[in-house]
Amino acid sequence: MMLPLTTILFLCAYAVGCLGALRYPLFGVVTYLLLYFAYPEMTWWAKPIAWMGQRYSLVAAIFLGAGFLLNWHRGGWGKQFWHRQEILFVVLIGAMWISLFTGVGPSPLGYKHLDKMVKVTIFVLLMTHVVTDIRSYRVVKWSLVIGTLYLGYISFTAGPGSFYLGRLNNIGGPDFDRAPELGVHFAAMLPLIGTMLLAERRWYLMAVLAITAALTCNGLVLTRTRSAMTALIAGMIWAVLQVPRKWRGRLVGLGLVGVVGAYALTDEGFWERMATIPSTIDAESAEHRDPEGTIITYGRIPTWKAAWAMWLDHPLGVGIGNFTRVIGEYAPSMPAIDAHNTVVLCLAELGILGIAVFLAVLVMVLGRLRHLKRSLAGQPSLRWVSLDAFGLEAALVTFLIGGMTVSRFYCEMLWWLLALPICLERAIANALEREAPAAQAAEVGPDGVRPARGLLGSKRPVMPPPGQSQPLLLPGS
Repeated sequence: MMLPLTTILFLCAYAVGCLGALRYPLFGVVTYLLLYFAYPEMTWWAKPIAWMGQRYSLVAAIFLGAGFLLNWHRGGWGKQFWHRQEILFVVLIGAMWISLFTGVGPSPLGYKHLDKMVKVTIFVLLMTHVVTDIRSYRVVKWSLVIGTLYLGYISFTAGPGSFYLGRLNNIGGPDFDRAPELGVHFAAMLPLIGTMLLAERRWYLMAVLAITAALTCNGLVLTRTRSAMTALIAGMIWAVLQVPRKWRGRLVGLGLVGVVGAYALTDEGFWERMATIPSTIDAESAEHRDPEGTIITYGRIPTWKAAWAMWLDHPLGVGIGNFTRVIGEYAPSMPAIDAHNTVVLCLAELGILGIAVFLAVLVMVLGRLRHLKRSLAGQPSLRWVSLDAFGLEAALVTFLIGGMTVSRFYCEMLWWLLALPICLERAIANALEREAPAAQAAEVGPDGVRPARGLLGSKRPVMPPPGQSQPLLLPGS
C-alpha cells in the first residue's frame, strides 16, 4: 500500500530527528517538543502506520537520552551537574510513587499519570543538560512558537466536528483535547511570542511571529474559555507593571495592537460567555459530562471545598490519579468531577509532601527569574537576556493564573516553563565563561579597568570602576 506523501515526510523528519539526536542531542529535544504539539496518534496522516504501535515521544526521548550519553564530554552544565530545582523534580516524582501506597489505592488513571510524569521528568532533566548555550535556548523557544503556530493553524481550519457547545475542542494531543486546556496554552504563549517580537529585528522572523500571534489569538477566541481570558487579562496587567522600563512603551503598544486584533475576531457568542465569568464560582454555573456522558452542573468553590475535606481525611493525599475517583464521596452531586485547580489537585492527590515540593519549585523559579532580571539591569550587552527572563516569567504567571481554574498539574507545558529558567541560567553562565579568555587578554583602559566584549559586542568592565554597580552574579554563584 502506498503511503500518503504527508506520512512519508513525517517518517523522514522523525527519523532525522531521532537519529540526529545521537550526534546532536538538540535534535532530540526539538523532535520531542514538536511531537507534543503535532501528536501524530490523533492525525489522519499517521493512521496508515498506526499498526506499528509507535509511542513517538517516548522513542524520541530514548534517542535523546542515548545522544546525551554519547556526547557526555560536551556537557555544558558547568561545575554543578544537579541543580537544586532538578533535584526537586525528582523528589516530586518520588512523591507520586509514594502516593500509590499512601492513598486509597492505585488506579489505571494513576498509573497513566505516573507513566507520563516519569517520561516528562526524564525529558526535562535531559533538556536542562542539553540546552546550555544561547543558540540552543533560542532554538527551543522557536520550537514552542512553531508548535503553537501548528495548533493555531489547525484551530483556524477546524471543521464543525471540532466544536462542542460552540467551543473549540479535540485539537492536538491530550493536553489540549478540551477548550479550557487549549485556551490556557494559547494565553500563556502570547507573552512569550510578544517578547520575541520585541527583540527580533529580522523581518521574515517577525512575520512568522506576527502570524503565530494572530492565529493564537484566533484560537483563544474560538475556545471561548473564561479561565484563559481571565489569565490573559491578569497576565497583561502584571506584564505592564513588571516589564523592564526600557521595553514598557513598546510592550504597551504591541499589547494594544493585539487587543484590537483580538476584538475584531470575537462575536456575540464569545461576549455572552465572557459575561458569565463572575458566575463561574457559583454552585450551579457550568456544565460537565460525567463518564456516562450525562451533563451535570457544578461550581468551582463547592468542588474546592469538597477537595479540602478530602485532604483533611487524607493528609498524605488520595493518590495520583484518584481525585475523580474519590470526589463523589464528598460531593455526591458532582461525581467524577475534575478539581479545576492545579494547586488543589496536587494537594488532594499528593498530599502535604507533593504540595510542599510543588510550591518550593514555583518559589524557586519565580525567584530565580526575578533575580536574573535585576542582575542584568544596566548590562547593555545582556539586555536581551533580561527580556527573555521577563517573557518566561510572564508566560509562567499567565499559565499559573489559568491553572487556578483549570487543572494543569499533569500538563507537560507547565514543567517545560518551570525548567527553561535553568537552561537560560546555564546559557548565560557559559556565554560569560567563553568571554573570560578574551577579557584577560584585553588591554587595560585609561581608567585602569580591563574591558571585555559583551554578548552583543558592546564592552563591559570585568571589575567595575569605583561608584558603579557590581558585576553580574548569577543565581547560585
